[in-house]
Amino acid sequence: MCNIRPTFWTYMLLTFFKRLPIIAGFLTTTTGVYAQPANNDCSGAINLTTGTTCSNITGNITGATQSLAGCTGNANDDIWYSFTATASTATITVKGAASFNPVVQTFSTCGGASLGCVNNNGSGGTETQNLSGLTPGNTYWVRVYDFNNGTPANPTFQICVTVPPLPTPQDCGGGLSVCANAPFAGNPNGSGTVNDATGANFGCLVGGEHQSSWYYFSPISTGTLGLTITPSSTSTDYDWAIWGPVATISCPLTMAPVRCSSANGNNTAANITGLGNGAADLTEGSGGDGWVKALNVIAGEKYIMLLDNWTATSSPFTLTWQLGGGASLDCAPLPIGLTEFTGDKEKEEVLLKWVTATEVNNDYFTVEKSYDVISFEEIGTVKGAGNSSSFKYYNLVDPKPQVGINYYRLKQTDYNGKYTYSRVISVEFSKQNVLMNNIYPNPTTHHIYFDFYSPVGGTAHIQLIDYMGKLVSDEYKQLEEGKSVINVDMSDFSQGIYSLVVMFDKVGYSSVNKVIKQ
Repeated sequence: MCNIRPTFWTYMLLTFFKRLPIIAGFLTTTTGVYAQPANNDCSGAINLTTGTTCSNITGNITGATQSLAGCTGNANDDIWYSFTATASTATITVKGAASFNPVVQTFSTCGGASLGCVNNNGSGGTETQNLSGLTPGNTYWVRVYDFNNGTPANPTFQICVTVPPLPTPQDCGGGLSVCANAPFAGNPNGSGTVNDATGANFGCLVGGEHQSSWYYFSPISTGTLGLTITPSSTSTDYDWAIWGPVATISCPLTMAPVRCSSANGNNTAANITGLGNGAADLTEGSGGDGWVKALNVIAGEKYIMLLDNWTATSSPFTLTWQLGGGASLDCAPLPIGLTEFTGDKEKEEVLLKWVTATEVNNDYFTVEKSYDVISFEEIGTVKGAGNSSSFKYYNLVDPKPQVGINYYRLKQTDYNGKYTYSRVISVEFSKQNVLMNNIYPNPTTHHIYFDFYSPVGGTAHIQLIDYMGKLVSDEYKQLEEGKSVINVDMSDFSQGIYSLVVMFDKVGYSSVNKVIKQ
């Protein structure tokens, strides 16, 4: 027996050690290392469907590895998604599981500039990133990771991309232009796709919208303006409001109406209501008589008008104008039709792109350039679509940008020769491929980040100056050749506006940008 046992245990030990690599490999495979998810890097991003309502898909960061430095927290387990923009705005929503603290960051391209980073809530919270300035038709990349180091107990989350529905004539943003003094008829049906009521901006219309129609109008000569709204049915009660004058037609509304009536139809003859008729009051509630004071208007002013069928009978109306003192109407310019105007440096040129959602009598666009935002010169024209209610995409190349900052604006000309200007944009151009952009988040509560592109590495001098001209931060940051993401800590600063000064003497670069601490 004594001679047998050592032989037996020796055999067992030899068998165990012989199989140990197999056992160790099995344990490593099943308990320590997981296969990387398909969307571990941006090149394998999973496409998200964009819609007006949230269509969630489930994400799982198990086995994910870090792609690039985190914008906040620890990005050791980021995974990627992409979506194609269908409008100039979009909302990314990510809901983490109970132990998942989601960070959401969006990029212009795979490996491109960051469009922002959010992490406002803790584990199990919902993060929402609202994006603007997108180019419809372009693809954008989104990465998600857990804020904490390691893998959370429940490594899953829900993600979706939504866009606001396109406005209709029942929405403020889809209003129709009144282009003449002639009467016009309408028949609203529903309240549109956008909730335009935000409380105070509706004035006397405390009940919000029922069956609504929105209009824009602009006097081309000064005088007095009255109007009469006549329902086709004497049992239909129309309420209405006018906002203005406004510099540009822009929604949502941020002011109370200048004239407003929500009079009960039983108080008016045949439910007729409007501006004028000797009235002296500017607004009235349900107890009013249906009439408020006429408007004194000045040529070039712009107004927004809502007519709402309070009884929701789908019964039409007719509106007639009473114009005095030389007043006359023409089409109100629609700057809201221009949803995007951007410029990008491409090699030795600048590519200018713009998108319209609506066009009314649009003959052509003229692109103008300036070096001082005072004197502008024409660099090209592009034919417009005339009349359109769908997205139209335009572009023009500036073949000779100057080194430094170039300023651009659009001049939009109607068939009748009238024209309006867009906002001015700037594009920084350097033959040395030096560029600073994408300052985010701005405003900030903690840190400011920005991207810096340079053909050489070196040390940048970065300063922050408060609104009184006091230097509050003075530091040096190391730059890499190519792209560097720079972080400036503003956590201990007071709320206010600061000048961010960046100097890179090695290539003769300097710039000043405004940043806001909340």
